[in-house]
Amino acid sequence: GLSEEELYALAAQGYFLFLQGKTEPARIIFEGLVAIDPKSAYYYRALGAIYWRLKEPQKAIKQFTYAIRVAPREVSSYVNRAEIYVSLKQFTDARADLKAAITNAGPFDGPLLQKARAILAMIGER
Repeated sequence: GLSEEELYALAAQGYFLFLQGKTEPARIIFEGLVAIDPKSAYYYRALGAIYWRLKEPQKAIKQFTYAIRVAPREVSSYVNRAEIYVSLKQFTDARADLKAAITNAGPFDGPLLQKARAILAMIGER
């Protein structure tokens, strides 16, 4: 029974903790938010970033995958997951995500579109 404003305040607190390097409290907040509102791709993306910082790439991939299921046209989820795939040398998966990001990019996704194209150029398109 939390209001949208209360959920936003919790998410903001989790984000600021994450920025301060306090990943464990941030993780707890965002896991709670996902449990309360499992239709928010932002919470999954935040958890993905947290797990990536905690050097848990498989958990990060899982969270970005959930974010994509909830919001399949959200470009940042694809780009973030692709970065993890590149780090794991899973280039086929990375290419698929980068191409999905490019396909779904809208007028406000310029920087993410540039990043997706740069990573795709770096790993080579096949």
